[in-house]
Amino acid sequence: MALWFRFYSDAMRHPKVAQLSDAEFRLWVELLAAASDNDGYIPPLESLKHVLKRRLDHLSRGLEGLLKASLIDPLEVGYEPHGWSKRQYKSDTSTDRVKKFREKRNVSVTAPETETEPETDLEPKGSCPSSDEPALRPEHIFERWNETAATLGKPRVRDLTPERRQLLKARIAQYALDDFLTVFGKIEGSAFLRGDTGWRGCAFDWVFKKANFQKILEGNYDE
Repeated sequence: MALWFRFYSDAMRHPKVAQLSDAEFRLWVELLAAASDNDGYIPPLESLKHVLKRRLDHLSRGLEGLLKASLIDPLEVGYEPHGWSKRQYKSDTSTDRVKKFREKRNVSVTAPETETEPETDLEPKGSCPSSDEPALRPEHIFERWNETAATLGKPRVRDLTPERRQLLKARIAQYALDDFLTVFGKIEGSAFLRGDTGWRGCAFDWVFKKANFQKILEGNYDE
């Protein structure tokens, strides 16, 4: 399922963007799209070259230019669009889809809280994550699960309990970010896992058990 992200019209007039070459501008937009698919996270070069189907040396040079322009920020592992958290809201990628999903089934929707309009400049967003923080944490998977649950009209998981945290840490130690994204995509694309066939066992704790996670990843429940 394709996601969308906010792209402000004044970005085209910003000096940082105006100085980009055509190739750098295209790469920047592609990286914004990749970040949208990964909750603001841009994978490292070795993963990006497969996602974007680029030669590693070309991709490395283009990314270097975006880093110098401060349009992309480096993380300990991977990257992040500069100011992403200020300009993108989780409601942009979930609230509208939840509303449409529930309206289709004649389910009432609680009006979302009003959010403050984000700033539109390209100035520093503030403190960056500590360099000793891992790129992928249980909180990331927990949040992504609840976004997927909302999209599918499933109950959200309320608490990231110590047991669940350990469960996610174990999976994070064994699998790459792309594997998690693949699993979430397969859940959304499988009528069985969505519960459309009547089975309701595809819950958070079930999915992240090693055997079940591996089965989903390998396509055992694909259409």
